[in-house]
Amino acid sequence: MNFESSRCLGCIGALLMFFGAGFTFMGSMDFGLIRTAGIIFVLFSLYNLAGFYKANDINPKRIGAIAAIVGSTICTTFITAVLAAMLRDAIMLVVWLFILVINVAVFVVAAFFVKRALKELAIHSSVSLFATTGQLFFLGAVFSILVLPVIVMWVACLMLAVAFFKIKKPQSVQQ
Repeated sequence: MNFESSRCLGCIGALLMFFGAGFTFMGSMDFGLIRTAGIIFVLFSLYNLAGFYKANDINPKRIGAIAAIVGSTICTTFITAVLAAMLRDAIMLVVWLFILVINVAVFVVAAFFVKRALKELAIHSSVSLFATTGQLFFLGAVFSILVLPVIVMWVACLMLAVAFFKIKKPQSVQQ
């Protein structure tokens, strides 16, 4: 995959994350499939851009860890839905609180890795908007129990798309 394809894949992925989160926020029952597709596109883009910038800090191991964490979050959400259908009243409340704590913890760990990867991409690409976006994702994850950080992360998805639009080819690729 060439540099322009990776950049476009990142733009499309960030926009899918933005619109998927918006549709979910407005009450659409797409179960986050649009957002999940966007996350996968961004992960592939980061993987390819790490190769172009020869950046060891944006490596496939971190990207794989992020993908595993996102997958476990989706699995946990599915298990929560199944348990909620089977359980009732007080037991359901305890299960929901337990799953909520697990989701927030997993979300914070994933956001930490995203923050580090985007910070390194900002250093290598000279687009500081990547670092700002990573910081917003992390802060939104830390305070995700509240509703306002969800809106902050929604804006961060749009900022990520803008950052991918601003990225330039590294000097070694432009020859």
